[in-house]
Amino acid sequence: GKYDLKITAQSNSEVIKYDTIVVSLGARYASYCSNLSRTIFVDPTKEQEKYYGCVLKAQEAAIAAMKPGKPMNGAYKAVVESFKA
Repeated sequence: GKYDLKITAQSNSEVIKYDTIVVSLGARYASYCSNLSRTIFVDPTKEQEKYYGCVLKAQEAAIAAMKPGKPMNGAYKAVVESFKA
């Protein structure tokens, strides 16, 4: 349906085009703030699939590099190396 950012938005019968959808949700409680974002590809192009694959590979490298007792810069280095490959 129609794009609408209001909390009270309701769907309708309008057809939206295939595209990239970015969803972001934030919450605040007392002095705690949180934000969650997601990107959804609908019928992605070959270029989008290529870049998504690169980012996924980098994320997997970062997670694999995070080990108890190891410095966090190891995760950063793993991501940089994955992009160089």
